[in-house]
Amino acid sequence: MEMDIDMMNSSSDEEIQRAKQEFKHKIEQIKRKKIEKRNKGLLQARQPEDTPCSSKTQTDPVSLEGTSDKQVEVVGSNQQIKESTEENTNLKEKVYEEVCEETNNPLSKKTFKKRKGTTDKGKKYEDLITANVVLQLVSDSKIKDFRISSNDENFGDFDDVVIEIETNRGTKTKALQLKHSNEKKQLYIKQLAGKKGDFSLIKYFKSAQEVQDEVQEFILFTTNTFETSEDTKFRLEGEEFDLKPIKKTVSEDDFDILRISENINYYHTFQIVEDEWTKQNPEKIQQYQTFFESFRLYTNQERFEALTKSTMHRFNEMFCSSEETFKKYVDVISEWSIKEGEKEKLNKRMMQRAIALRLLSSQIEPLVFGSVTDEMKTLREAICLFDITLLEKEGSNAIKNLWGDLDKKVDPKELNKIRLLYSLSFDYISSVENLDANLLTQLLWLMEKCPLIVKERDNIEKAIKLCPDAKFIILGEGKCREWMKEIPVFQNLSDLKSKGELYDKVMQNFTISLQGKEPLNLVTAFQKNYEISEHVTVNKLLEMSEGSCYIGGQKETFPNLYIERYLSVNIIDIKYLQHTDQDTVIILNCEENSEQLKITQKHILIDIKDFFTSMDSKIFETALFIQSNIKYSDSDFQKICSKTPTSKRIHYFKFLNNKNLEWVRSRGDISELRDYKLHHHSKTENNSETESQFWSSESDNDYLTSDSESEKELWFSDSFNSTNLVTGDVSELQNNNLSNYSKNEKEFWSFGFSNNINLIVGDPGMGKTELTKSLKNNCSSQYWTVIMNPQDINLLFKTLQNRETSEYLKLFESFILNKKYPGLEPLDREFLKTSLKQKTVVYVWDALDEVLTKNLEATSTLILSLSKKGFTQWVTARQHLRLFLENKFSVLSVTINQFNQSEQEDYIRRRLANFSTSLDMKETIEKIKSTFAFTKHIDILGIPLQIFMLTEVFLQNKEKHEELFNNKFLLTDLYSYFIDGKLEFFFDDKVPANNDYWQEEARKKKEEKLKHYEKLAFGVIFSEEILKELKIDCSLNADVISEDFGTVGIITGSLTGIPQFLRKTAFGHDHHTG
Repeated sequence: MEMDIDMMNSSSDEEIQRAKQEFKHKIEQIKRKKIEKRNKGLLQARQPEDTPCSSKTQTDPVSLEGTSDKQVEVVGSNQQIKESTEENTNLKEKVYEEVCEETNNPLSKKTFKKRKGTTDKGKKYEDLITANVVLQLVSDSKIKDFRISSNDENFGDFDDVVIEIETNRGTKTKALQLKHSNEKKQLYIKQLAGKKGDFSLIKYFKSAQEVQDEVQEFILFTTNTFETSEDTKFRLEGEEFDLKPIKKTVSEDDFDILRISENINYYHTFQIVEDEWTKQNPEKIQQYQTFFESFRLYTNQERFEALTKSTMHRFNEMFCSSEETFKKYVDVISEWSIKEGEKEKLNKRMMQRAIALRLLSSQIEPLVFGSVTDEMKTLREAICLFDITLLEKEGSNAIKNLWGDLDKKVDPKELNKIRLLYSLSFDYISSVENLDANLLTQLLWLMEKCPLIVKERDNIEKAIKLCPDAKFIILGEGKCREWMKEIPVFQNLSDLKSKGELYDKVMQNFTISLQGKEPLNLVTAFQKNYEISEHVTVNKLLEMSEGSCYIGGQKETFPNLYIERYLSVNIIDIKYLQHTDQDTVIILNCEENSEQLKITQKHILIDIKDFFTSMDSKIFETALFIQSNIKYSDSDFQKICSKTPTSKRIHYFKFLNNKNLEWVRSRGDISELRDYKLHHHSKTENNSETESQFWSSESDNDYLTSDSESEKELWFSDSFNSTNLVTGDVSELQNNNLSNYSKNEKEFWSFGFSNNINLIVGDPGMGKTELTKSLKNNCSSQYWTVIMNPQDINLLFKTLQNRETSEYLKLFESFILNKKYPGLEPLDREFLKTSLKQKTVVYVWDALDEVLTKNLEATSTLILSLSKKGFTQWVTARQHLRLFLENKFSVLSVTINQFNQSEQEDYIRRRLANFSTSLDMKETIEKIKSTFAFTKHIDILGIPLQIFMLTEVFLQNKEKHEELFNNKFLLTDLYSYFIDGKLEFFFDDKVPANNDYWQEEARKKKEEKLKHYEKLAFGVIFSEEILKELKIDCSLNADVISEDFGTVGIITGSLTGIPQFLRKTAFGHDHHTG
């Protein structure tokens, strides 16, 4: 008859019943054949086998017909289903379990029923024997599985411990009867020969007949001693044959789980002595023969205390653990053993996990339950594909949230079942809501709902290797250890590449934020440089699952009182076009208002498309105008430059209206543009009187048609540059609405950059450094912004000293990676290296006026070299360097507008809001302006640093503020009051107010500090040569500098012997002032 379990593709009740009937029928056939063979004495004598991995089965496997590549083998009467595929595993197990139950087969069942009344009989010794046996089986890779029952009612007198061991060769069952005594006792022959008693072989023979087909070894295990000789033989009471005890030695290489005592390497078997009577009566001794072939007597075994020590020693050798952990392990078995009624057998998987939990109990990180994002679910899906996930310790809090929704998805009934099975708690679980997180975490791991999160320690290798099919997350250094080489480990994103759709899902949905800017998904961020994925650790993926992972730091922060700045645009009088010659190429972008443009006959006006295709050399004989109705790209500009190599000047303008052009970029000399540049004050509302004193007359324009209605509209190019000087006629400025040609800083950065070099100039205190932070926050999200401050630049050229300029670029890149960003994490460093390679780095050279004079020329050379390589750069400096830098870089500069009146009032009102509610801000502002001497045409409050200092003096000391306002004073008085206030604030915390002596000492110390400050200021302003000529010594000990000024925020330290001054601007951030 055929038993075709594998044909089923579903688990319907009808199919299960059919499979069960076929399977039971085949089992009954096998049983009948075995009984017939035994009754006829045809069973061949079996030789004792001591090693499960090499044991022979009781009969040859009986193959069931119709199973082909998916075979069912029956070993003895213990059936095993072995599959070549896993397609119908669950169905087969279900059928097999039910068949075993219905045919009363006690083996291969997951549960057993404990014999009543056996709880206190030798329990502790049984538990130790079980614990010792489990230790030998649990980590042996040759053992596929084992099942252990204790006081099993199905096994008669051999019920103390029943051990089923499954290997590749089949399953072998050992049934033990334990006889333990704390006293030294001897076992005598007469005890073995009698019909009754604890050691009666007749009693054990009769008991074995009930389970003879299910057990391969019956074992009597005792602490009693037993002595025999080669001549020893005896006869069982009431029988007519003799037995001879045979001492079997177990070698070191043999695997015997019952060789528990190290000094006892033997056991006894019993052989029927062959004589005339046995030859004539073979049928009468056959059952005895079969029993004694499978019977073992283990004597002289360790008593309780010695067994405890040897078992603990074995445990500690295996797991390098403590006595306390060993006790917890034994408690697991004791709590299992004491349970009454039907219960689970111990098995390999169960005990592996039970031991692992005890070994790792102090290292387990409990889950934190809460909401979970889609990205978190994706990441945990990825983690569950690997046996081990490695995480650096700082990710321990975030990883605990990843399975935060599991508490809503578990049934308390299931939790209680697992709780009891693994002896984790005595308390019944009625609800998950108030359950201890540590306990719930362990239960969920045992249910394979999540990995176990553990801290890395020395014992972790043993515990994890004990559970080869379990999932772990290790919190440590995030490094793959040598012992993990053969285990599937999830360490970084590249480990997911072989996982197909899941890898693509991560790349599309997980994001990074470069320096705090707009998030980019990994596909965009890596720009096909997927080697970076090797540096995306699980920690970084964890950050991305909760938001974006920051690379290169977060956004620059600004204080609450920060006021966004406005920057001017370079407006060129269109009359400039009259004065161009054949050495000049003009590019005009006429996206708007193109109908207004008229060019005289002496000029050639050509469309950009025709220009790129034209072969006519005559177009280069006069001033060339190239017109386009679309915005030029950088490549278009470079093409034009390459087609006009003899041109000395190439200027690109945006055509605005009938009077003005907006300068975008140039190649070559720009000096002539300055004569036609329309200049204006910063964006104030009360400066027309001042402007009218500076501006001259306007003239007609022959190049344009009628006025346009769109004069007030401004198209902003990819790059804006202007200056801060005031020349020209204010009427023309007003008519052209030039005050509109300024843009908010964020809007300014958002257009991108077409110039490789861009220049911002401004007076001291205008907030140039703060503006670079705004640039960093608002430039392209794919660009890494590197801000080079004066300290960086001076340190750089100390590194480049005595090196050839040809080496600058290579050495500069090394400086960026190793000196500017020395402590970058591996991912950040790799990303920066990629950005440098792909030229997606923006360099900001801040406060170039503070760079040492000897380094300024070299810095300019480096900036030009980087520009030729295609890097975008921004340079900030004060006004005195404007012409030098404009000529050096062939760009026009951009200026920062001063605060207008409403911005000034808003700043003062907010800063002094808690000082006086009745303060008349307008009156205060007017009083401040009227009290400054020699500042008629300077808007003091329009400069951020100065308005900050004024309000700071007011906040520090109202009396001093009023004293300041009662008299005319210079701007230097304001700085003096500001520094004095800083020193007073410093000493107020340290000098008792009612102690005249310490007050006088503080006054002297303040005067000393101010003198030191004067010396340092001289040293920064003037060169060493001038100081030597003036015979002024400005040197101070570094400790004096730190003590005098480091504590009050005036000086931060020194670089190459030069003190580095700091000031607090109106925005509350440090600025270098020199």
